[in-house]
Amino acid sequence: EHYLPVKNQGALLTGEDLIERFQLNPSPLFRTILERVEEGRVLGTIRSREDAEELARSIIQTH
Repeated sequence: EHYLPVKNQGALLTGEDLIERFQLNPSPLFRTILERVEEGRVLGTIRSREDAEELARSIIQTH
């Protein structure tokens, strides 16, 4: 049930965003970041693009 509203919304963060905003090169880390962002949306912990970018930044810093 909870997946449908999230699935129907546009992505908060894309691979292009990771390249442009964080100067990352495509890598397996992209999938990790994007999956964690979507998981956060489903759980309600990621509610905005800013939340998504903050999570991405945190993941990048730990890798």
